[in-house]
Amino acid sequence: ANAEASRLLREGNGLYVTDGALKARLSSDDASLRALVGQALTRGEAKISGGSMVVRRPPPASALTVRTHAIPPSIGAGRSAALVMVTSGGSGQTGISELSKEFDLTPAEAKVAAALAAGQSVTQIADSTFRSAGTIRWHVQQIFSKLGIHRQADLVRLLLERSWTLQ
Repeated sequence: ANAEASRLLREGNGLYVTDGALKARLSSDDASLRALVGQALTRGEAKISGGSMVVRRPPPASALTVRTHAIPPSIGAGRSAALVMVTSGGSGQTGISELSKEFDLTPAEAKVAAALAAGQSVTQIADSTFRSAGTIRWHVQQIFSKLGIHRQADLVRLLLERSWTLQ
């Protein structure tokens, strides 16, 4: 986890880790969190899944946004794994602006980076964003250049090291 996520987890105000598992303080949020992480960990061949949720905290603390993406077996060493991003502010947004700020990417590059980290192919990203595959490849080149990486696996590794936690 990055410094901010580590601080949030140490505080235990909303989220905490016990026995290697991410948990929410409120039982209703914990059930939703388990389902969200479980959805990302249980991948069918047809679709890589993930999602987001808001974790409530007592005032004056703001809510937390938790976002998950499944890691494809080719990147996750053949075992079930999920990227989990925790941000304060609880807006329920996808975290693209946080990703953009964290890695100095344009919003379009951040969307492509998140999709790549979720295991989507260039063609899938192009289809879902109504862009050409060439445009997406250009964004991928820009992302890799800015981050000093060369492969999709390097992108996932960088996200894990800097902003995301592995469940």
